[in-house]
Amino acid sequence: MRSVLIALAAAATFASSAIASPSEWQIVKRADGPTDVEILNFALTLEHLEKNFYFQGLKKFKKADFLKAGYSAKTHARVQQIAIQEKAHVTFLAGALGDAGVQQCKYNFDAAFTSVKSFLATSRILENVGTAAYLGAGPDITSKGYLAAAASVLTIEARHSAYLNEVSAGDSGFPVAFEQSLDYAQVYSLAAPFIQPNSCGKAGALPSSIKAFPALSLITKIPRSGHTSAINFVHPAGQSTFYGFFLNGGSSVPVKVITGPDGVDRINVPKDLDGLTYLIISTSATELEDSNTVAGPAILFL
Repeated sequence: MRSVLIALAAAATFASSAIASPSEWQIVKRADGPTDVEILNFALTLEHLEKNFYFQGLKKFKKADFLKAGYSAKTHARVQQIAIQEKAHVTFLAGALGDAGVQQCKYNFDAAFTSVKSFLATSRILENVGTAAYLGAGPDITSKGYLAAAASVLTIEARHSAYLNEVSAGDSGFPVAFEQSLDYAQVYSLAAPFIQPNSCGKAGALPSSIKAFPALSLITKIPRSGHTSAINFVHPAGQSTFYGFFLNGGSSVPVKVITGPDGVDRINVPKDLDGLTYLIISTSATELEDSNTVAGPAILFL
């Protein structure tokens, strides 16, 4: 823990010296993407959420609750360590961004706090989504200083994900050889349900161009590779043909959605998928883009 905090402090010192103050930043905006400052604010938005999630969860669930639920005292201590590191991420990013940094919102974690098991299961999701978010944003960052700063956080998020994959469900901490990335709207669609509307201040938590997609839910409680799963989403007017893209291990596999005579949408989960998989519904059979996304992502653990 001490070495991690020292490393983060050193990185924060480097970032603050490299980007000094908002007035000295050279804001580079690509024609089709956000600025570096917007990207770091996107990361800070997620880190605010994670920090609040852990501190509120650990306030509710003490070590005795972990033990009663069948988890060890070591598990409780590890989650405490994750909470402290998420707080360090917030301090690091907020310090680097200065007055340009977004503020935390108000959150609703009630559904995740029904039990220690649900708390850990949601922790697993948040850490995996956080890892995918940093990986997805990396190619858009133009500043080497910003990229190094984001990478230093990404590696810790990945370690959190690996640990929680194992402790929350007994799954492998590293089920695939390559990490899956998500884009800004895909990540925000997964984070938005925890954020209370209109609670993020005048400027909001994110650039106005980033919107959450409509929800996609799983009717089949335990989806499995090589089997059919029932799903639910709102069909846009005038659209009747849809495809589900399964994102796993850096690959994207499209599968046609079949609407049965009972009106229920179903999709065949591809074989050989392992670990956390994102499912997104699109009107395209060949390429998944925000412009053709209908609903999602939904998360499947295979």
